[in-house]
Amino acid sequence: MAPALAAQPGRAAADLLDAEEAAGLRALIAARGLPPSAASLKPAVLALVLDLPPCAKTSGEGRAAHAERVLARRARERGIAVVGLETLEEQIGTFADLPAPAERDLLRAVLRQAPLAEDSVETTIARYVARDGGGLLAWMRAGEPLPGEPGARLPAAFLDRLIDRRNRRLRERARPLLDQGGAFIAVGTAHLPGEAGLVSLLAQDGYAVVRVE
Repeated sequence: MAPALAAQPGRAAADLLDAEEAAGLRALIAARGLPPSAASLKPAVLALVLDLPPCAKTSGEGRAAHAERVLARRARERGIAVVGLETLEEQIGTFADLPAPAERDLLRAVLRQAPLAEDSVETTIARYVARDGGGLLAWMRAGEPLPGEPGARLPAAFLDRLIDRRNRRLRERARPLLDQGGAFIAVGTAHLPGEAGLVSLLAQDGYAVVRVE
């Protein structure tokens, strides 16, 4: 996995950012408890690693397990097969063709968002609890997700790969399981709403999609 995670030559954070920004990114990496070598990761991978503030970590002593891990454990306890809709290699490969300007803008957005990372997590949780997946996705795509900080906007090219492209892959992988019947499929909330979301894509395929309260 190391080669897949590493930035391309000339495309590491230090190559894309100016000296002040690069120093800020190194400080953020240290603040998140990551090794300095994390700066050599692909910018998209680094952005995802730095996405959550320390208060939102879900591993380590006293922390709850990720929802995916809980679901997988419960399924195995009941003798239910667990099938992944995509591999880690595929997820990383999604960003292989992300243009250098988009990588630069992404790293800058991460730096701008870092001081308010806890607020961003709270906003995400609030939209999720309110069952407002559409609002969550609209906020992620907003031109100014943090008031007064346009530089915090995530590049459209990054979000296209993170959400829309993966939606199409998830759709193809989910259809055989749905056709077999009895499948419980879990995806992130941002993959559900919108014309390019899984709900619309599966409805286009002729599946009856019913919201269960």
